[in-house]
Amino acid sequence: MITIISNVSGNLQGMEGPDIVRTYNDLANSDRGKELNARTVQRFSDRNTAIKRIEALRSSIKAREKGLKMEEGKSKATQATTGLDSFQACEGTNRMRLIKCLLENLNRMVPMDVLLAATYQRSADDMRGAIKAVLNGVRIMIDKHKLDYELKKEGKSYGLYETVT
Repeated sequence: MITIISNVSGNLQGMEGPDIVRTYNDLANSDRGKELNARTVQRFSDRNTAIKRIEALRSSIKAREKGLKMEEGKSKATQATTGLDSFQACEGTNRMRLIKCLLENLNRMVPMDVLLAATYQRSADDMRGAIKAVLNGVRIMIDKHKLDYELKKEGKSYGLYETVT
């Protein structure tokens, strides 16, 4: 496999379509390719696409060989199930501001006015519907990414609580 990985773009210049596909599939079927969940292909739409995909897979395999790998026994999704990064929300969004406020008050109930002020930089009753939509988005993120949190509601207060696993 090592000879295929080295100097891939140079080797591809003289190859025909089936040889390019075979080269990619050899990389995908290698031990490192299987770790990366690389799938085999039947054909490529054009030569440039083939070269880009082979070089990207080769680069990922080299990175994996250098030690940039996931923790043993854990998938990428389950590595970070706590903390701000686990929510994968974009910086500067209402959802991120709400998550930061909830994490600062972890395992405590937070009044709606505090959540409104943290999310929208003002406390206004007309924003209660909007904040509920953002809270629903947070709940969906917890379920989607199987995070170790639970969003609870008591009256007009919400709280983010860690779950025991």
